[in-house]
Amino acid sequence: MNKTVDYLEEKNMYLEKFLGLNRDWLDRLSRGDYAEIESFRENRENILNIVKHLDALIETHSRREAGQDIELAMKKMINSLLNRKDALVKAILSQDLEIMELISNAKSQIILELQNVQKGRKTIGSYKSFNRKEIIDEKA
Repeated sequence: MNKTVDYLEEKNMYLEKFLGLNRDWLDRLSRGDYAEIESFRENRENILNIVKHLDALIETHSRREAGQDIELAMKKMINSLLNRKDALVKAILSQDLEIMELISNAKSQIILELQNVQKGRKTIGSYKSFNRKEIIDEKA
């Protein structure tokens, strides 16, 4: 059961890294800094892959030791680690919602700017077309 506890502790450590990475990027995104966002996504993906691997190890070790009697202290330790994991996951989900909102707002702003540029081009195009008609009319 000690190996399972070790894996649970390691998993929580990676979840804490994930939380810290999110926190850093929330600060950057709230300042409008979207440079290297692909690196952020890749780092998150790498951490999630490690957590997934640890989950598989935890499950394997838990099944092996399922029939054994577990000491009360060990049960408390496991419950404490699982409670910590739950708290980390909730915090990460909250951060992810904030990150998604910041990215969505930035996308909306970019779409508005592109629409304004498009309108400006249409206006300029109409103006150029109008001037050409005047030139044609003057020659006629």
